[in-house]
Amino acid sequence: MVAIGTSGALDWFAPTQPLLAVLSVAFLAFALRQRLKGIAACELPNSGSMTANETEGATIES
Repeated sequence: MVAIGTSGALDWFAPTQPLLAVLSVAFLAFALRQRLKGIAACELPNSGSMTANETEGATIES
């Protein structure tokens, strides 16, 4: 950007801005889809009966 200046950079990128916008929205949709698939795959079971201060009662054997 230093070599061509701000005006030169804007003039050079102006024709590609619509394409870059479409690609960025498509990439954002892909990333969101992957994120939501990961959340759905890693759901933890909800016991519904434990409070925040209650222990699970699991024992650790050495």
